[in-house]
Amino acid sequence: MTEFSAMHPATNPRQRHNQMKDDFGELKQRIDIAEEIKRRTGFELKRVGKDLDLSECPFCGGHDCFRIDPEKQLFHCFQCNAAGDIYNFIQKQQGCSAEQALKILADARGYTLSNTPADKRQTPGTDAGFAYADIFRAAAEYYHKALLENNAALGHQKKYRRHSDEALRAFMVGYSDGRLHEHLLNLGFDADRLILSGLVKREGGTLKDYFFKSLFIYPHKNREGRVCSFTTKDTNKKFNYRLPNEFKGPDCLFFNMPAFNGNAVFLVEGENDLLSVYGRGAYTGVAAACGAISNAQIDFIKNWAPGKMLYLCFDNDPAGSKYRNQVCEALKDLCLPEALGKILRHETADVRIVPCDPEAKDIDECLRKEPNPREALKFLIDSAERYYPPLKGLVAEYGDHVNKNERKYNFDEVGRICFEWFRGGGKFFIDGEKCFLYFKSKIYEIGNGTAFKALMYDLTGINAASNGARLVWQSIESQAYLKGDHASVPGWICTNLKTGTIYFNLCNEKSELLKISPGRIELVPNGTNPEKVLLRASPKMRPIKFMPDRDIREGMQALRRLFFDNLACEHSDRFFLVCLLVNTVLIQFAKARGIAKLSGNKGSGKTAGAAMISTIIYGEDCVTTGSAASDFSEAAVSPLTISDNLESDAVRGGKRDFLITAATGITRQKRKGGTDSENVYEKSCTQLLVTSIEPFTEPELIERTNEIVFDRIYFNSDFREAMSLEADLAEARDLIWSAIFKLASERILPGIDQKKAEALKKIRTDFPDHSKSRLNELYAMLFIILGEVVKFMPHPEYAKDSFKRECQDLAILKDWIDNQGKRARDTEAESNKILHRLEALVRECLYRGDAFKINYGIESLVTTDEFGNKRSITFRAGTRELFMAFDFLAKDRGISNPFKNTSQLGARIRDALKPLEQAGWEFAYEVKKIRGNRLHEFTKTLDPEE
Repeated sequence: MTEFSAMHPATNPRQRHNQMKDDFGELKQRIDIAEEIKRRTGFELKRVGKDLDLSECPFCGGHDCFRIDPEKQLFHCFQCNAAGDIYNFIQKQQGCSAEQALKILADARGYTLSNTPADKRQTPGTDAGFAYADIFRAAAEYYHKALLENNAALGHQKKYRRHSDEALRAFMVGYSDGRLHEHLLNLGFDADRLILSGLVKREGGTLKDYFFKSLFIYPHKNREGRVCSFTTKDTNKKFNYRLPNEFKGPDCLFFNMPAFNGNAVFLVEGENDLLSVYGRGAYTGVAAACGAISNAQIDFIKNWAPGKMLYLCFDNDPAGSKYRNQVCEALKDLCLPEALGKILRHETADVRIVPCDPEAKDIDECLRKEPNPREALKFLIDSAERYYPPLKGLVAEYGDHVNKNERKYNFDEVGRICFEWFRGGGKFFIDGEKCFLYFKSKIYEIGNGTAFKALMYDLTGINAASNGARLVWQSIESQAYLKGDHASVPGWICTNLKTGTIYFNLCNEKSELLKISPGRIELVPNGTNPEKVLLRASPKMRPIKFMPDRDIREGMQALRRLFFDNLACEHSDRFFLVCLLVNTVLIQFAKARGIAKLSGNKGSGKTAGAAMISTIIYGEDCVTTGSAASDFSEAAVSPLTISDNLESDAVRGGKRDFLITAATGITRQKRKGGTDSENVYEKSCTQLLVTSIEPFTEPELIERTNEIVFDRIYFNSDFREAMSLEADLAEARDLIWSAIFKLASERILPGIDQKKAEALKKIRTDFPDHSKSRLNELYAMLFIILGEVVKFMPHPEYAKDSFKRECQDLAILKDWIDNQGKRARDTEAESNKILHRLEALVRECLYRGDAFKINYGIESLVTTDEFGNKRSITFRAGTRELFMAFDFLAKDRGISNPFKNTSQLGARIRDALKPLEQAGWEFAYEVKKIRGNRLHEFTKTLDPEE
């Protein structure tokens, strides 16, 4: 090679390539870009600062938008984003290649090009501009055919690498067999020319391929689509060959240079990354750096980037981070907020960092494990965060520009710059008239609050006490209100009921959400994900680590051993609490959530049960009690709200309102502080957990309360002390949560609407008018969950019964409804005010006899059997007479009448019909009308012993 090069210096590839590059540089130095563009367009120029303005853009026709920088010898249109040097201008104007632009400019200037050797020999079909393009094209075709004919090599690409036929074909991926030189000689190429191309070498007088056998070959094309270089991969990872630079054709810096003909490029690190993004991800504008980023590659990107969009997705290793930082550093002068770019009249580029799965080595591995890679790639692209240099430097750059051009410092402009910078990596949202910024895992209220002022001081250097600071804040706030998302302050969970997708805040340092959908779980950033879902972190929730490699059975076994086996209640009630725990993730599939009430005497284990539930959900024992106001606030941002030792005398006023509001899923409205007309709306999204000894006495609470009775007879003999058990639960918490997440995704969410409809139908058909019918929607969800839970945690007794083993979920559901019905009847009999007073009137009637009507003013009819035993008592009275009878009873016994007037009593009679019926009463509405007074009948069947 050395001797041949010495004899024919004009054809030395390295010299030829360098001469061509010298032609580009030499000719460019001789030309004034402004004058050349003016000559080629005929448009006038005017000076704007250090730059020049062309009166009209020759490409889009826009006015006052085409800027020329004589110092940098660059142009840029701020309207159509055409940009580059004089060669780019001629390419765009003439629709030609870079080499053709060079020739056009050289001919116009009388410049003699030095890159065409006198003895250059070309065969028919040779591409102009590169002496060996025909050889390279023939080689690429041969290598590609060799791959298709080698089953093992093709299988590696398709089965192991899992690349598509389309991708392999589009990029002419090939395979070396050591016989390329023979093929090229047979095509009629001269041996010396083959050696000069670099693809063939001479060893001991024999021609051999440069690339030895068993390498995968990747032909590189320039922007015109001509093959100009090759890289390879060795499956044994012993060699990393590529065609030496002296043999490469022009404009061939990246794998798939034609991608740079578009306005957006997805830049990856290696060839397999590119093939995966193109084939699996269906993104065609992808290019690969093929190793470490070189200075030449960075220079090319800097010239290409103005007005373009660049996605960076390098490997998840220190080298990948280094390359990403190098590109961002090189482009930082172009990566300006739009407001600042217009003020400075600088060219800008949109650079975005694609968040590849941290558990994957690279984008290729990330997409290979995705069931729907095309959707996954789109999700990653939509999640990409825009790169900007530090905000403090941008604000300083604005200040320097103002001083240099003797302009007035405009605080509104600074606010616009800050707003765009924050929006690149954060999210603005509005609740009522308050504006919030979500940034770096925290929520800031925009304004004079300490947190926001500290953030601005840290990022911009602007002190809140300095002149104009408030104007900057106001500018950000105004733009946030106009352009941010108008939504209520977010809660801790978000469910898209149409798609069955749940977003769950893991409360970790990365501020990640777990996106749980049918058959799929993925980690997504909070607030900046494609769906723009922003969730608040529950103040009590400790971080949860999702463990995708652990299976459901392992987590459910831990839940059984540490939680289920240590609950001091009946087995069916234990399943109720387990299902309620799993339902934390599915809480928004039912509007009415009810109240879970753990009842029992002192020392029965009810508080320990609440502590275990709290430890699983929050990571620690958060069993406490608070005011109604604090309960409302917590219920909006926390999955579980606990009221310990909440006895009946404390359930009044605000506390009662909270229980009813949260249990029914309605929104609370209250007056906004400091205003006369504005309201604030609080939406509860929490599971209520109450511990108490006494039952609730109000019907509205009884009907919405699921009472779980705890008793010492159910104590686990192996129960360890509470602190030790809670420590074990906290340690197993990630495993348990991971099992719950996977149970929801894989087994519950698929077909959830149909499952829910079938469960509701079953409950309404088999258990019509049961005591908790107001909670049917909740019971339907718990029944669906139960059907999956018993597969991993069989009922200790029913699993032994051949009949019940096959339908454990139905047997347990019946237990739930029977148990809750009995407990509700017992409670209502003791607490229903109408029932209690009617029973008292029965005793008064039996005791007073004929004097009863005189004292109480209502008619009574006592029936007897053939032996004279009293069988029933019927009271006939209107609502007014009944109210007066209750009033007399209250005065006679020294107690208060719970009803304030006749209207209130009339309304409550309707609510009391079910408890009356369950207690053996029959009610007949308006059986008789006397002088306009409508009389009702209340009949009680007496116990023989009475």
